Amino acid sequence: MVLGQPSALWGLTLCLVPLYIHFFGFRLRQKAWFTRLDWLLQQQIPVRRRERLWKILLLILRLLAILAMVLAFAEPRWGDTAGSSGSGPRHLIYLDNSPSMQMEGDEGLLLELAKQSIRNLLEKSPKDAQFALITNERAPLPSGWLPAHRMAEWLDRVQVVEQRRSASAVRDQFLRRIEQEGTAGMSQIQTWIFSDFQKNQMSFPEPASGFKVHLRPVLHRSFFNAVIDSAWLIESTVRPGMRNRLVFRTRFFGEWPSGLLLQAELRWLNQRKSLMSLRDEGRALRLDTFDFVPGPAEAGLVTLSLNDPGYPLDNTFFVSLPMHRTIRVLHLVNGKPNPFVQSVWATDTLVRSEVFNVMNKPVPNLDSVDLLVVEAWPEEGQSLALAQIKEWVGKGGTVVLLPASVAGKMGPLPSRNWEMPVTESSVIKGSFRVQGVEASADFLGQALTRRPRPETLPIVRGYRVEKPQAGDRVLMALNNGDPLLLQVNEGEGIQYRFSIPLTDEWSDLVRHDLFVPIWYRLAMASLKAPSYTGTLGGDREWVLPLPASWGDPGEWKWRALDSSGSEQGTWRPLVRVVNGRCLLRPSMEQARPGFYRLDPGSVEPAGPCFALNREPLESDLRGMSEDELQRFYPDAYRRTDALGKAWNSWNGPFAAESSLTRWLIGACLVFLGLEAALLAWRKA
Repeated sequence: MVLGQPSALWGLTLCLVPLYIHFFGFRLRQKAWFTRLDWLLQQQIPVRRRERLWKILLLILRLLAILAMVLAFAEPRWGDTAGSSGSGPRHLIYLDNSPSMQMEGDEGLLLELAKQSIRNLLEKSPKDAQFALITNERAPLPSGWLPAHRMAEWLDRVQVVEQRRSASAVRDQFLRRIEQEGTAGMSQIQTWIFSDFQKNQMSFPEPASGFKVHLRPVLHRSFFNAVIDSAWLIESTVRPGMRNRLVFRTRFFGEWPSGLLLQAELRWLNQRKSLMSLRDEGRALRLDTFDFVPGPAEAGLVTLSLNDPGYPLDNTFFVSLPMHRTIRVLHLVNGKPNPFVQSVWATDTLVRSEVFNVMNKPVPNLDSVDLLVVEAWPEEGQSLALAQIKEWVGKGGTVVLLPASVAGKMGPLPSRNWEMPVTESSVIKGSFRVQGVEASADFLGQALTRRPRPETLPIVRGYRVEKPQAGDRVLMALNNGDPLLLQVNEGEGIQYRFSIPLTDEWSDLVRHDLFVPIWYRLAMASLKAPSYTGTLGGDREWVLPLPASWGDPGEWKWRALDSSGSEQGTWRPLVRVVNGRCLLRPSMEQARPGFYRLDPGSVEPAGPCFALNREPLESDLRGMSEDELQRFYPDAYRRTDALGKAWNSWNGPFAAESSLTRWLIGACLVFLGLEAALLAWRKA
C-alpha cells in the first residue's frame, strides 16, 4: 500500500486522547466519611467484569475511528511494487497553455496560477513521486517520468502558444500513456487537468464516463472580448474609383468595460471607425459598415482589426474581395436586339455587351461569358444553339430567356428542357400590376435607393402563363400571383425566365425605375468572382468548381500572401472531389489565418485568392459551469485552485482519491456510530 500524503500520519497522536480518557477519565472521586481509615484501606472493592469489558470495547472503537480517519487523510492506494519497479506514485498532468490562459485571474495570469498549483502538487507529493507533462506545444516534451525537481524545470519553460488541444485529444493521450504502463502500473497513475475549461474547447461530444481525472479549473477575474466573425460586400465586386461598402459583424463575449471605446480599423486605406459603447448596446452581435474608395491598382486583400486589448490574438479578420473586372454579356438574337436591354448596358462601364445573330451560325465559345441573354427566335438555326446553351448552363452558366414580340403576338420561348414548343402556350391579356418588390429585396440588394409605392408599380398588359415548380424561386410577381421573373436552377447554372416581352406594347416595366436595377442585379449575380472570403476552420469546407484544365488535386498548394500579394510560404490543402466539384478544407494545425492563393499545379493563371480565418467560437472565453463539468466529467474530482488556496472546494476539504479512501471514511463513520450506540445503551 502506498500513501499519497504520509505526513497525515502525525494525526495518530490523537490516539492519546481516548487512552487518557480510558485510564484516567473513568475514576470517580467522591468524599466518604469514615471514623477509621485503616478499615477502609483493608476493603477490596470489586469491579464488575461487564463494566470492564464495556470500557475496553469503547476504547477500541475510538482508536479504530481515529485510525480510519487518519489513514483516509493519508490517501492510501493499493500498489504493485513489482509493476512499478519500486517507484512511487505517478502523476500525469495536462497544462492548458492556449491563448485564453493569458487572461487575468485574481492573483495574476491564469497560466501562472495553474503553474503555481502544479508546483504545490510537486511539493506535497512523496519524494519518490514521478511526473509527466502534456501541453499544447508541438515540440515534444520528455516522454519518460521525471522527479519533482526536473518537472519544475520543465514547468518554467511552458509559455502561451496559439495551438489548442481538445479535451478528447487530452483524454486519448492520457489513455495511451496509462496503457503503456500495463495493468500493474495503472493503479499508481493519477491524471490531472489544469485549465480554464472553455466551453468550446474542453467539452466532450458525449460524457467521458469511466475516465477518472482530477480537474483544477483556474478562474478569470473578469474577461471581455470582441471578434469579427464575418464580413461581406454590399455589391458583388469592388469597383475602383467609386464608393464601396463593406459590412462586418462583430461578436462580443464577457462584460465589456464601461470606459473602453471599441474601434475597428480597415487596414487597406488606413481607415478607422469608432463603434458605440458596447455596454450601452447590451447585445452579443452587431453590424457595422466601412465605406471606401479604392484605387485602380488595389489588390483586394483587406484586413479588419479591433483594438480589443483583452484577447488580441483573434481580433484580426482577413477578407479577400473580388476586384473590379468587366462583366461580359452575350446577347443572342435572330434579328435586332431588344433596344431597352441594350440601353441598360450602355449606362455602365462595368458591363461589356456583345450582340450575336444565331441565324445558321454556331454559338461562339461561351467560356469567357458571364451572362447570356437569349431572345426567342424562329425554328431555323435553333437546335444546335440550344444544345450548346444547355450544356453551358448545366456547367454553371447564367442565362436570361426573353419572349419575343412579333406583330402583336408573343413568340415562342424555350422550355425548361430546352425544346421549342410545338404549339404556343396560353397567353393571358388584361391589366395586371407588378407586386412583390419588398419580397425581392434580397435579389435587388442595395440597387434601389428607395422602394416605389404600390400604386406606382408598372402595369403588365399580357403575359405567358408559367407555373413555378418545386425548387423554383419567384423573384417578382403580378398581383394575381403569377410569376413575372422566375429563377430556375439547372444543374450548376441558373435560368432567369421573363413571362413578358420587354417592349412598350406588353408592359410599362421598360420605362419604369425598376428596369435598370433588375438588369444590373442580373449582371452582378452572374459574375464569376475570382476571389473568395470566409471564416473557415476545423472540418468546414469550401466548395469550388473543378476546371478541366486544373491538375490533380493531390498536387494543389496554398501559397500564403501578404496584403500586397507577395508570397510568404506554401501549405498543402486537404481536398476531396465530389460530383465534379472539389471540397477544400483547411488544416488549422498547419495553415494559419491570413491570405492565400490556390495553385492548382502547372496551370496558368493561378487559382483564386481567398482569406482564411479562425472559427469565431474560439474566442468564447466562458468557462464551463459546475453542472457542465459534472455532465462531461462524471467520474472526476474537482476543485478550483489558485496559488494553492481552495477557492471553492466542491468535494469537501479533500477529495476521496481512491476506493480505499472512501472505504476508510465509511469505516470511521461506522465506528463513531457504534460508540454513540454503546454510550446510549450504558446510560439507559
